[in-house]
Amino acid sequence: MNPTILQPILNPIKYQRIDPAQVARYVSKHYLDYSYHETIDEFEEPARYTQPWMISDVIRQQLQATINPVQIFVVDCKGRTVYSNAFTQKQRNVLDPSLYIYEHTMPLALFDEGIYFIKVVAGTINYISEPIEIKNVWENSLLLEYSHYRFYGDVIFETGFTSALRVLGSLKHFQPASKDTTYEDQSLNQTLLHSVPYRVWPLVIGSAIGIPDYLMDKINLILGCSNLQIDGRYYTKAEGSRMEPTGVEFYPMRGYRIDMREKYNRMSVLDSGEATMTGVVMIAAASDTKGFGTTNDAADAVLTDAV
Repeated sequence: MNPTILQPILNPIKYQRIDPAQVARYVSKHYLDYSYHETIDEFEEPARYTQPWMISDVIRQQLQATINPVQIFVVDCKGRTVYSNAFTQKQRNVLDPSLYIYEHTMPLALFDEGIYFIKVVAGTINYISEPIEIKNVWENSLLLEYSHYRFYGDVIFETGFTSALRVLGSLKHFQPASKDTTYEDQSLNQTLLHSVPYRVWPLVIGSAIGIPDYLMDKINLILGCSNLQIDGRYYTKAEGSRMEPTGVEFYPMRGYRIDMREKYNRMSVLDSGEATMTGVVMIAAASDTKGFGTTNDAADAVLTDAV
């Protein structure tokens, strides 16, 4: 029986077969089957893209396969293997007993600055990644860290799996907004009964050079995760917002913009004297004393005053 491998698009790395089969009657090259540079048409402007990563980042991946082992290699631009390991086999997929869950964690502190390719080998199947470029610091970049409360995007998050993706972009210059409740009497005098202010943040991805379609596809899925941190702060998509492309004709990459909101709509700045506290403020009251703390659990994201 031929081996089966299921690679979720939600993984931060995109792979394609080293020697993809091309049907003679099909001329087009789909972005999921071929590397980005192979999908650029002759009439489009050539544009090189390497996926940005910093030495402080960690690449976490999950896949499902019917074959064991699933090996991973990292090669440099000269074809030299600088890292080799294997995916860790987790439990069997209860919905499809022929598939096992595999996960791998790779800290990029193991590598020097430079451009690399990641290979995944499972039996006779060989995959190669898009090029990744590791630097000490990528200016004007954002780290998207994500997980979901349940199965989503063919990723089984119930194993405790979390991942991250670095992109070039910005998240600043918010638009102030509010949700208001007003009362208007018979003379049309209006009274504001209740107002909850919040901030709408424009997330711009791709900067001036843009990103390939395969990366846009990943980001669109990532923005659907219930737990999304952008540089350590929790955000969610603003209701009704979607990724709006920006680009020029005959250029194969595009930038994108989408409105985001803070997951926890705070009205004060919380400083613990140490690291940034990313949870909501939770107040707990005992019989004689009061204490303050935070929680990152979405189920506890409600201000509590218990006596």
